[in-house]
Amino acid sequence: MAIFGNATVRDNDDMIFLLRDGNNWDVFFNYFFAALFICCLIIGITLYPIIIWYHSTQKKSLPTILFLLISSIDLFKSIYSPIALVPKLLSSINDTSYYVDINPSSISWTSYANSAIFTVCDMEIDLLVLLCVLRYIHIKDPIVSASKRNIVCAFFFIVGLLKISSRIIEVQWKPVAYFRIFDGVSTANITVARTLPLIGLSLNGLLLLFGGLFSTLTIIHLKNADTASSEVSSRNIDKSIQAIVAMNVFNVLILVINVSYSIYLNIFNNNNSSSFWDFVEFTNYRGLPLLQSSFNAVSFLLISSSFKGFVRTSLQSRRVNPVMMQSEVESI
Repeated sequence: MAIFGNATVRDNDDMIFLLRDGNNWDVFFNYFFAALFICCLIIGITLYPIIIWYHSTQKKSLPTILFLLISSIDLFKSIYSPIALVPKLLSSINDTSYYVDINPSSISWTSYANSAIFTVCDMEIDLLVLLCVLRYIHIKDPIVSASKRNIVCAFFFIVGLLKISSRIIEVQWKPVAYFRIFDGVSTANITVARTLPLIGLSLNGLLLLFGGLFSTLTIIHLKNADTASSEVSSRNIDKSIQAIVAMNVFNVLILVINVSYSIYLNIFNNNNSSSFWDFVEFTNYRGLPLLQSSFNAVSFLLISSSFKGFVRTSLQSRRVNPVMMQSEVESI
């Protein structure tokens, strides 16, 4: 069953009604996102194994561990989402593919797994903001960073716990409904469905504040360090910190979109099922997290000079080893 298409709803009373028919925009969106997800899959499986390998060879520290966790999450998203969604995007709509199915008799485990991906995406957003905050604390005040680090980590742990708890409640509170547009499950209880987004909105707004603030402070610090340098200043800037800032700026952009989307839903309580609104929902739930994974990989490749050096060294060693082996064989 395709993701975009005609919108047929089955409610609590087993009443079936059609909200709208499919159109050419639905066909275009299905193929557009399928092609986009395939490109993200190629980027993910090409770059992230090398990035993870690179981080695993670095000195073990909290930022390195956070970078390793973020890269592992990105690799997982880059593989799972295309494999789970591309076949459905390219398939045809059938009579039983309900746009919304309230309290269905059975729900596939893949729909619960797709809903769990939202928690993984939330974890990555939290970890990126945490990484940016910790890096700024370290470069600004390395001596007392340990005590501040514990407080910051405890705060983000509580935020993550609240997010995970709200996600579990969202998919377990009866009755539940299946939503085709993001191929996932959510509660159909009106009170809970209106309360949980407010919690998520508050937490994302707080993260948006932290992410935007510390990204700006880090950029200012790097700019001042660059200006104050008496030597070739561009070489003295820590490229890994620049990569963190670039990833966190995109992360903040995603938070802005999520917060704006949540505010719109809470104010207008949108029940529109147009092709454009389906595009907005699918982009928010599925497209942006996958684009974030690809952006993180490409920005780290382009910005981090140490990673580029690591890649060049690895490629050169792979070229040298076969030549050495061949010379040894010839000598024998």
